[in-house]
Amino acid sequence: TSNAEIRLISTLPFFILGNPRSGTSLLRIILNAHPNIVVPPESGFLQWWKSKYKNWERRDNYSDRLDQFITDLLSSKKIEAFGLERIGISDYIRECSPTSYSELVATIYRYYGRDKDIHVWGDKNNYYIHHIPELLELYPEARFVHLVRDGRDVACSYLELNQIIESEAKYRPKLVNTIPGIAEEWVDNNQKIERELRECPLIFVRFEDLVTNFQSEITKIFDFLGLSWSDDVERYYLHNDEPESTLKWKQKTKMEPQKGTVGRFLHELDSSQIATFEKIAGQLLTKYQYKLLN
Repeated sequence: TSNAEIRLISTLPFFILGNPRSGTSLLRIILNAHPNIVVPPESGFLQWWKSKYKNWERRDNYSDRLDQFITDLLSSKKIEAFGLERIGISDYIRECSPTSYSELVATIYRYYGRDKDIHVWGDKNNYYIHHIPELLELYPEARFVHLVRDGRDVACSYLELNQIIESEAKYRPKLVNTIPGIAEEWVDNNQKIERELRECPLIFVRFEDLVTNFQSEITKIFDFLGLSWSDDVERYYLHNDEPESTLKWKQKTKMEPQKGTVGRFLHELDSSQIATFEKIAGQLLTKYQYKLLN
């Protein structure tokens, strides 16, 4: 294995976490546009196969166990977006010769970005909010980006999606459709991220700051990840790799930052809906510096 491969195997990952409809897919695509970062479309295979392959050893790369792992990997939900070929990924894993499950997983991410000079790999998946201890078990020194969006705008997005997504859509997100339910979920998810990552390297980013002050906010994230600015990220929407199966409800990832999405609740929710949301989530909204109307 070359020195470059050894360096890449030891590279620590970062994870983007946020309540659904907070802009985490947008942030993934922005960061993935950097020439030294790879953040593939979401698939939770990292957590799904952990219990079966957690005792991975170097010798497994040259045994039937590798074939079994690849079969399982290729059966994972949403993995088709990675564009993996059995022979290609098999050869790449053998070449990298990972000595643990953590390294094995890192190899899959690097394979996705094999045409880039990867210094950092990342993963975006809101599903991981409920599996943070497992992420930390695999990568105790991983970095985390906590993306927060005004919960009242999140509520608008939930309600809109429940109307526009066909029930038969393959990966249709299952979203709460009542204001109290959305408010409670928004509070629970954000508090869980805060609580479970209290001792971890963590950067807090507000969606509103991201779209209104793009270069400054993204530069903060690059500094946090130990990387320099790249002009490529300003044209992220030209390099969108979001799969067709989920693009229907992620159309804004194909556009420049949409400042019009900030404060949409002011004209989409009625006063009673806003009051209900603020009664449940007001304390956290205030903590994140969102102005209450009630």
